[in-house]
Amino acid sequence: MNNAKKNIAKILLLLSLSPGISALANTQKNNNTTDEQWWIPYKNSQAFNETLDQFGLTYHQLEASPEKALSRSADVNDVLFWQKRTMAIYANAKEGIYHIPVTEQHDNGRSRTTTNGRTPAFFTYYYANVNDTMTLRTENQPDDVKCYSLLENNYSEPQAVDAVMLNHNSETKITFNHKGVVLLQCWGTSEDASLKHVNTLISTRVISTTASTQPVFVLGVNTLDDWKNISQQSTPSGQTLLFDGRTRYYAANNVGKASKDHNIEQTLREHLLNTIVYDKLNGIDGSSPINEALRSLDIASYNSCCWAEGGDGRIGIGFGSSIPTQSSWGEWHEFGHQNQMQWSWNGLGETTVNIYSIAACRATRGEVDVKTCHENLQYNGFQWDQQAVGNFLKSGQTWDLDTDTNVFHQLMMFAQLETSLAGSLSRAWQSLP
Repeated sequence: MNNAKKNIAKILLLLSLSPGISALANTQKNNNTTDEQWWIPYKNSQAFNETLDQFGLTYHQLEASPEKALSRSADVNDVLFWQKRTMAIYANAKEGIYHIPVTEQHDNGRSRTTTNGRTPAFFTYYYANVNDTMTLRTENQPDDVKCYSLLENNYSEPQAVDAVMLNHNSETKITFNHKGVVLLQCWGTSEDASLKHVNTLISTRVISTTASTQPVFVLGVNTLDDWKNISQQSTPSGQTLLFDGRTRYYAANNVGKASKDHNIEQTLREHLLNTIVYDKLNGIDGSSPINEALRSLDIASYNSCCWAEGGDGRIGIGFGSSIPTQSSWGEWHEFGHQNQMQWSWNGLGETTVNIYSIAACRATRGEVDVKTCHENLQYNGFQWDQQAVGNFLKSGQTWDLDTDTNVFHQLMMFAQLETSLAGSLSRAWQSLP
């Protein structure tokens, strides 16, 4: 038995001794906050109201039940948590002010959650050429937080260059040595500092710059009418940029132009929702520091295809010549790789990743014929309930993963474990010494 299989056995034993799997699986962060009603400034914002509609909400519902809305806004497993953050980040972006979240260095986040790393860098509305200058000033920056400016100019496999550390609560003048999209990031000087400031935003002001403006479509900040304009622009970077709250996206201008009439808000809403679904599968619910949701980002490129890399949350999802309105298996699969935890069995990474694909399909499309998720998917009597493992054991079926190499057959075993044990399987892995 290899080490991964031994660890699975330990996890199952640990779970069998736990006081109620279902209770553990349903643990939620219950944090009623006295935060101000953050949605009030956006009452008349068409973009914000369009996004609420994507979430199945209305402004009236927030206004009518503020305590419920505030509670949801404090829950990392709720879209309102992430939408609140997005609105805060870009509320003053047109005036050159960005409120940058404090994140973890990706190695620390990866070690804590056992998922892949993420990027800490957020879009600005600027594109720099060589020798362009920018003067930035941070405000309310704690001593144990460092902030940087960076550039990104590889839009097929995005990677940052030209990192410059910003002076604490004072001005920093930068002369860019490369061309690229200007990014900002802040992270703690240690893992403890990052988690202490997990919901802290650092105000970063562009005092002056010679860089060009670069539009970004931001969910909740821009409207569908804005998209019809932004998607048709030939931008300084040659890229159409998008942000959904947890993922930055690059698409070549021709891809953006081909997507003019697509419902880009639905696209971004589906991806955002699926990252939350994946967190729930992983037991990441904010109930303790080890289960705190990553505040850093994935980076998705529509300029390349069919890959995922662990550093900085990079994926290639360019499966066609445009940005699809409705997500599908390929995107679910690649995003899933970024959320795979290290309990995945040796040699079965391409199988266990599709637990996330199935979950995304169900979250996005509901209880549909599984063939609409993937043409080769078959449940073979499997049901989505907490009795899945018990029902399988009673059925007398057996699994031999050494001889049955069909990834969709293999998948059903892991799906049974996940639906019966929910996030407790993943939390138990994280708790192993």
